[in-house]
Amino acid sequence: MGITNVIKIIGAIIAIQGAILLAYPQWFKGILTFFLRGRLLYIPAALKAAIGVFFLIAARECEWTRIVIVLGLLFCMSGVAAFVMKLEKLKGMLQWWQDRSLTTVRVLVVANIAIGGLIIFAA
Repeated sequence: MGITNVIKIIGAIIAIQGAILLAYPQWFKGILTFFLRGRLLYIPAALKAAIGVFFLIAARECEWTRIVIVLGLLFCMSGVAAFVMKLEKLKGMLQWWQDRSLTTVRVLVVANIAIGGLIIFAA
């Protein structure tokens, strides 16, 4: 399996996750509730940072190298930012998202689907 196929799989997972949450936006709030407990929110932050590093390493083999680099940098920065911020501030941000309406959640996950598609296309 080539490195670009792994990137396409990551893009597909992001897009499928968005499609599922578009159909069931209340699950998004349940996921946020789960990660608001303790220090569990560092798990997705570490995953985002790792995916970002992987994108940066694999970018030169992709069709649209610059897009993969930019997305890799954004993933890295958002993952690292979670470790730099205080836990209370991070939980406050998640709580803000949890307080949003289901329509706002649907708009967010449409962007998630678009980013997943862009990743697939760029690889």
